[in-house]
Amino acid sequence: MKRRTLKDYAGQIKAIVIAPSSHLGALIRDLMQYSIGTPDVMHVRSTGEALEALLARRCNLILIDIGKPDRDVLALIDQVRKGHGTVPRELPIIAMTHTPTLAVVEQLRDLGVNEILAIPVTAAHLTDRLKSVFEKPRGWVLSPRYVGPDRRRKKKAEGASKQRRGTDDEVGDDALTLTDAVESSAPAAPHAKG
Repeated sequence: MKRRTLKDYAGQIKAIVIAPSSHLGALIRDLMQYSIGTPDVMHVRSTGEALEALLARRCNLILIDIGKPDRDVLALIDQVRKGHGTVPRELPIIAMTHTPTLAVVEQLRDLGVNEILAIPVTAAHLTDRLKSVFEKPRGWVLSPRYVGPDRRRKKKAEGASKQRRGTDDEVGDDALTLTDAVESSAPAAPHAKG
């Protein structure tokens, strides 16, 4: 069976771009529509509008300008990951930032964003992040301390220890992968069907 590519997903992507700047919102919308081939891209300027839009329409991708980052934006990401209303917590989130410092990247990673995109945005960089989200989706982790995509990008070597870091003891058996969660409870909402 042929592996699906971003081109195969492009027409099915329903994105919400959350950016206070109308220029950035228009740029991302245009890149998505004309470079990627995604016709369904909605731009909102505030987290309040974003929450309304997320609850009112089915989307399978969020692109969010985190700004400084401010508390409203971080709270919105946290709400999505904790499963607010009918918004599926597995919804891919690409955070855009002018300041991709180590502290900001770690904060966003710990909140559960799928990818981080540095501003200024190029079509190539956006395409790379979208490919990562749709062509190579990572496993899902549900634990008391973290909900989001598996942050480990590298595959374990044969015979490598299951435990990768000291904090694995703290999470222990309470950590679930998305597969575990689906098998033990109601089905999780898919973010992109193929």
